[in-house]
Amino acid sequence: MAGFLKKMFPGMGAEPPKEGEFTLKQLPEDFHVGVDSHSASPAFMEDAHRTALELHKAGAISPADLIRLMHPQHEDMLIAAAERREAAQAKLLQEHPELLGKGGKKH
Repeated sequence: MAGFLKKMFPGMGAEPPKEGEFTLKQLPEDFHVGVDSHSASPAFMEDAHRTALELHKAGAISPADLIRLMHPQHEDMLIAAAERREAAQAKLLQEHPELLGKGGKKH
């Protein structure tokens, strides 16, 4: 990183950082840094989860996509299980097309 900073800011006058170290005071005074933290805020996450659930309920996304959007613990394991269930269901429907239309939602 020190080499990168020296190339980017040759006259910065600060001591180059040790390997793996960096502080903002090592940047020139006119350097601007922006932080986009809204996506990590609880309000944003709650809204994103609500939207994901609504998309799943509407049939717009698969169970595996819902898991990807919700980021629960053991996400990879849950996605793999959901994809296995989806594949098994698709195979069953391919082998037994008469099942299509059965077991749907009652209005």
